[in-house]
Amino acid sequence: TRLNHLIDKGYERITLQLDLGGESPGYLEKDKHYREADAALLNVIYPANLSKINTRRKEQVLKIVK
Repeated sequence: TRLNHLIDKGYERITLQLDLGGESPGYLEKDKHYREADAALLNVIYPANLSKINTRRKEQVLKIVK
């Protein structure tokens, strides 16, 4: 269904962003838009039970935010 497709695209985006090092990897570190991760990313990951985000990914988010 269209909804399932959109859900899968969302998971793909989360995975890509984490693989690239954080929340906004498209910006240079000196750019004001650059963030490794913040509470917004935590709100996506916790406490939501995202079935396709495994424990390793969740730990990665916590490490980035830390």
